[in-house]
Amino acid sequence: MSSTGFALPLRVRPRRSRQLFLLLSLLYGGALLCLVPMTLPLGLKLLVAAPILVSYRFTLRRHLLLSAANAVRELVWLDEQEWILETGDGQQYSAELHGSSYMSPAFVLLNFSVKGKHAIWPVLLLPDSIDHDTLRRLNVRLRWRRG
Repeated sequence: MSSTGFALPLRVRPRRSRQLFLLLSLLYGGALLCLVPMTLPLGLKLLVAAPILVSYRFTLRRHLLLSAANAVRELVWLDEQEWILETGDGQQYSAELHGSSYMSPAFVLLNFSVKGKHAIWPVLLLPDSIDHDTLRRLNVRLRWRRG
C-alpha cells in the first residue's frame, strides 16, 4: 500500500439514509401487519406489538438518526487493524474490524470488536448514507485488506 490515499487515515462520517428508513419501516411495518390476521385477543396483540415498536424506535435512533449514545457517528481507519469509533455521546473507542463484516454493491456492514466491550458493534452503510468517494475508498481498502 504505497499510495498516499492508503497511507492517510480514512474518515467515515455516516449520515441519515432515506433507503435505510424505508427498509426499516417496511420490515417493522410488516412485522406489525403480521399481527392483524392472527386470532389472538386484542390485548395480546398489543402486548406483542409493544416490543416491536420499542425495537423500531431503538433501531431508528441508533442506526438512522445517529442520536443514541451508542450510535457510531464517525469511524477512523488508522491502519490495518486499528479503528477509532466516535459515538453519539462523544466517547471514542479503539476497535478492530470483526471477520463477520460484509460488503456488497448495495451496502457495507462493518462489525467491530471494541476493546473492553463484549458486544459486536455494527455499522451499516448504504450508498446514500456516505459520500460516493469515501464509499469507494472504503470498498477498495476493504478488498485490499481481504486479498
